[in-house]
Amino acid sequence: MKSVPDFQARLGLTLSASLLAMAACAANADDSLLTYTFGNGATVTTYGQINEAWLNYDDGQEQRDFAPVANNNSSNRAGILYENPRSNGTSLNFRAEMQYMPRPSNKVNFADPYVNDYALKPTDIRKFEVWYESETVGNFWLGQGSMASDNIAEIDLSGTTVTAYSAATDTAGGFYFRQKNGTLSNIQVSNTYSNLDGFRRMRFRYDTPSFAGFTASAAYGQEVEKANDNNDYYDAAIRYDLKTDAVKLQAGIGYNWILAPSGGTDREFYSGSISALHVPSGLNATIAGGSNVNADGDFWYAKLGIIRNFIAIGSTALSVDYGYGNKFAGADGQFTTWSLEAVQKWDRTNLEIFALYRLQAFDDDTSRYDDGTAWFAGARWKF
Repeated sequence: MKSVPDFQARLGLTLSASLLAMAACAANADDSLLTYTFGNGATVTTYGQINEAWLNYDDGQEQRDFAPVANNNSSNRAGILYENPRSNGTSLNFRAEMQYMPRPSNKVNFADPYVNDYALKPTDIRKFEVWYESETVGNFWLGQGSMASDNIAEIDLSGTTVTAYSAATDTAGGFYFRQKNGTLSNIQVSNTYSNLDGFRRMRFRYDTPSFAGFTASAAYGQEVEKANDNNDYYDAAIRYDLKTDAVKLQAGIGYNWILAPSGGTDREFYSGSISALHVPSGLNATIAGGSNVNADGDFWYAKLGIIRNFIAIGSTALSVDYGYGNKFAGADGQFTTWSLEAVQKWDRTNLEIFALYRLQAFDDDTSRYDDGTAWFAGARWKF
């Protein structure tokens, strides 16, 4: 008799295969079916994506396959967007977006390979917001959504972010490093590195109009999806966007202040990233970094890649990256990682097929640890 977890794994794999088959069947569907336009010019658009994968992990002593897993680099999600543009260059908009992440790629491990979190949770509400856009005044946002510095450390034009970007532990972050003597440590991969990116919160946010490619943002928010978080969240960011026939360049830097109630510990950190793409050749480069001011920890991340149309169905993106985390797990803990990734687009079906190999290493003054290695492959279908 098969165990319940085995049944869940087989059921999940069957569902994933069915969803990919649905993607292929929907390839020739009329996209206008997802958008309705009102008489006054306002539109309602539904959208989403399914992103499932297979993960194999080896901690130096033990190895196992995990399939399917939800790809935490870019979550399964669905949403609805209402946009009401006006003739004077303003617009009033609304968005609701949820994710569904059973068995996420950054949570599974040898001790808990199934991560029984199949129920929806409050934290699965990604966005529930309204915002007002004005070409002359700027944008005002209210509700659950991105703070000013959300994604500020994740600017990446490589075309491989579906499987690798500066949040390097979104793949295989749930595993524990194995000591050289064979003992499993209590040091989880996800605790040894952070890209110090901003948050999604229930917030008020303001973005300035774009000036010579620059935009500034500021926000105040609170955590309403998790219990016992009474902190006040403040952040600010500056972004730059340049697009020409030859070059695309995006950059940004943000600062976060987290103020705790009386008796708590305040936090400050900053992070940023820059990414450039040479359009004719497809060559691209990305750099990200940041520092956790109070804890004296920091990270940096770099990626080199190329995007070319090797085959007719869509572009192929190839890249290699390297990440470093310092003092996130103990005062002397240092994490390093590198990976190779490939993403093939299938334009007609809105499908991306991806594969990754990642090595993870950790070092401190207490013990010696084996490297962890991950193979990761799957597909993302956008609708």
